[in-house]
Amino acid sequence: MDQLIQIAELMINERDYTMRLESVNKLRDIIIMEKETSLNFNNARFVRNVIEKSIRNQAVRLLSRYKKPSKQDLMEILPQDVTASENKLKMEYGVS
Repeated sequence: MDQLIQIAELMINERDYTMRLESVNKLRDIIIMEKETSLNFNNARFVRNVIEKSIRNQAVRLLSRYKKPSKQDLMEILPQDVTASENKLKMEYGVS
C-alpha cells in the first residue's frame, strides 16, 4: 500500500502538483476499496488513472470557480478532485 502511495506522490511531484494530507488519505481509501472489491486490481495502472483523473478534475474545478487562480490553486490537488476521480472510475468500470 505504501508503495502505491509513493508512486502516486512521485507522479504528482513529477507534474509539479501537490496533494494535501486529506487528498492522500482519500487516495489511500480508494486504493484499499479497489483492492478489496476488484478481481483484476492492477496496482500502478489504477493509481495512474486516479492521479490523471484527479488532475483533470482539478482543472475543471478551477475553470468553474476562478477567473485568476493563484499559483497554489493551480498546483494543489484537493480531496474533492480525488473523490471525483473515484466516481468517474466507478462509472467507467460499472462499479457501484
